Amino acid sequence: MPAEGRVDWYDADDVASLEIETQANAVVRQYPHGKTRDTLTSGCFLWGAGNRMPFAVTGARGLGAERTWLDYNHPSGFQPMTSDGNVLRFIPYNKSPSSGNAVSQTFRTLLVALDSGRGGGGTVIASGTVNGGSGDFRRRESASLADPIWPSTCSANVKNGVTRLNGAAVDPASGFTGAPEVLSLTAAGNVSALCVDTYSNTESANGVLKQQGTVQGEMLLYDSELDADVLANLEAYLMGKWTGVLPDGWSDLREATVTAGTGTVSAVAAKLPKFGDGFTGSVAMPDAAFAFTFDGVAGAVDKPFVARGATLDLPAAVAVTVDCVNMQGAKATSVPLFDVAGFANPVAWTLTATNAGGKDLRLREEDGKLMLDLLPGGLTVILR
Repeated sequence: MPAEGRVDWYDADDVASLEIETQANAVVRQYPHGKTRDTLTSGCFLWGAGNRMPFAVTGARGLGAERTWLDYNHPSGFQPMTSDGNVLRFIPYNKSPSSGNAVSQTFRTLLVALDSGRGGGGTVIASGTVNGGSGDFRRRESASLADPIWPSTCSANVKNGVTRLNGAAVDPASGFTGAPEVLSLTAAGNVSALCVDTYSNTESANGVLKQQGTVQGEMLLYDSELDADVLANLEAYLMGKWTGVLPDGWSDLREATVTAGTGTVSAVAAKLPKFGDGFTGSVAMPDAAFAFTFDGVAGAVDKPFVARGATLDLPAAVAVTVDCVNMQGAKATSVPLFDVAGFANPVAWTLTATNAGGKDLRLREEDGKLMLDLLPGGLTVILR
């Protein structure tokens, strides 16, 4: 984990300029934030001509478990035609998908999750023309991993920028790794690109492969130079999501267990480690909303927060949402949502119960527990 106890990777709403995902052989997930072209009101989407889709033959290539987004290649004996590439063009939201409507995007920072194991990486992004023949980014024709990531014909802003692979600065002349990786570039000044990959990324000469393009999982473009911590967060996010590994110094605390100690653990709930019986410290969480699922027949909730030796520090007001299942025939019961030594400060709890089937659910705090009560139906008589 990085210094200062930072555990957040990436806030999906903190995209300053443009976020585009490409997945499943590069032309399926074309729209930013899950929107379609018809619902976009600004920016661009990615479009690729379907007749240049690569043939897909999936199967793990000795790099661990099969990753369907990158473990593919051309069939054995396939002889590619000239320019049977897989270029994706930037199309404005209010234009129809066609090569004539492509526009350049100007940016300062580039991050991309890719696989360079097929022929040296190909060209990551191109500008000027779909063949990468002009502009800031130029065509990378070599099939050798050892050749520079950025060709010598790229602009000074590209070559003089900071290039990183898998969270560490590298000399771009050293080339790619040949495995799933995350590439980032902080350019020395503004640069622009017309498309992702190149038109001729599988071109051959006399049956000998001349160039293969990259297989890309996700690309992020920003219109400014990012703070070092923000860049590291983004690299870790992409590596964890697309390559299955994390940069040096990072870990996913959700699989860890805190077994003992008297200090303070601070993290958002989604990244919080588990707590063993030996922990007696303080746990601070900034979350003001929590969601649980309650099974009425089993009389249980999923993933309650249990740290019986911890003092839990929460915001002054917390909203609890409980989604109910199997409520027909559910009997009165009480189950803990939080089970801790105590709460550091008074908390105003609010409850929203969905799919309760007319049952009465309430929250009750007592002795370090936040209880979810399913009240009995019908007439209740209390004798004192």
